[in-house]
Amino acid sequence: MLSQRIIIFLAVVVPCIIGGPQQRSSGRTGGGSHNLALNKNAKSGSDLFGDGVKGTTWRAFNSKEGHPLTEDNRLDCGFESDCCWGNEDGGDQLDWTLYKGDTDEKRLKQKFGNGDKPTGSFLAVVSSNAGSKTHDARFGSCSIACAQGDVQVTLKYWTTKDVKLSVCTRKALLGKEKGALENCKGLSDDSGVAIVILPARRNEVFDVVIVADNLVNSTSAAIIDDISVSYKQCINSNTKTQSNGKDEAPATAMPASKEECARVTCDFENDDTCSYVDNSKLNEQSANDTFQVRVGRFKNPVTGIVRAAAGTRYSAAYLKHGSVAKLEATVKLSHDRVIRFQHYEATAGIQMKGCCDGDDNCPFQTNPEVNAVDLKWSTASFQCPAGTKKILFVCKNDAKNEGACGVDSIELFGGSPDPDASIANLCQSL
Repeated sequence: MLSQRIIIFLAVVVPCIIGGPQQRSSGRTGGGSHNLALNKNAKSGSDLFGDGVKGTTWRAFNSKEGHPLTEDNRLDCGFESDCCWGNEDGGDQLDWTLYKGDTDEKRLKQKFGNGDKPTGSFLAVVSSNAGSKTHDARFGSCSIACAQGDVQVTLKYWTTKDVKLSVCTRKALLGKEKGALENCKGLSDDSGVAIVILPARRNEVFDVVIVADNLVNSTSAAIIDDISVSYKQCINSNTKTQSNGKDEAPATAMPASKEECARVTCDFENDDTCSYVDNSKLNEQSANDTFQVRVGRFKNPVTGIVRAAAGTRYSAAYLKHGSVAKLEATVKLSHDRVIRFQHYEATAGIQMKGCCDGDDNCPFQTNPEVNAVDLKWSTASFQCPAGTKKILFVCKNDAKNEGACGVDSIELFGGSPDPDASIANLCQSL
């Protein structure tokens, strides 16, 4: 009996250990092993691309620590090395596969109508079985933060007859949930080079998604290569100016007046919010939860805040699912200024933003996708340009769990190409 149990254990458990799916790091991109039944012959690809071409599973690569990207070149991808793209974990039926080898020009032209070969490695999706028009394959980017204006996507592509290729945006959501595809731009049926202009989702973390659909028979396929994504970074992303290849030191900070300091800075220790007003108290109300001055512990230790970042008081709001809270001050910045502050998000899915003049211009945004919550105050900085008339701190909860969001120790520093590196505290001696 014991030997029979051992045999059963080895037959069931060992294959799972040896051949089971590998765990990947968290982030926007997914692995994509869910579609093997529909494209089980995709890895060979010899009928479409030539006998010398072999396919391997495309592995997802994520941005550092899963944070949204602030550098557009991280999404440039010729598939010769790691890049920040991956197959979907769900929501589609087919996966994209990485192919390497010398493609057969005649076979490529016969199948795709274009004999111009992909250079080096390329990505393709191949349907090995007759399916339905709902079968598609999605290839998503790592999430993008702080894009201002339009996003330009350039890529080379090849499609067989009837296959449709499009490029879309999508709101980045927490965990494995996927937002709906939006702003989809269909590519021409003629294979070649496409330049697609997508409107940025202002003040939201979002993904770029390449979709192949209408893969309806055993020869349906699409190829993509040489992806390039460019967009304008948010104001004052953490980059240093350079001259002759060397980092320049920030210019001498222009002094701030007492009035400017009084309007921007606040430590909440006087049991008020200084010049800041909770948005719910304004006529132009656009928030549905309130920031208030708190002392000591606020709510429970798990979903609340235990203590202030400094001193005894801070400002915080408690957000249920879908709630928004805004704290704002009317200012008049005489020069480019860095606003430095402490922030606290008690549960995953709560996002804090630091904004200039409106909540559609937020140089600072936390990542709402981070699953591990530090449960501590963190220091952040963002820069607003000269002439800014309003500074806002915005908290939004898109997650299912409720939780607290806090602000403390708001300070004013001199403008800098790198806001986090600014050392000129303009109001410390006033």
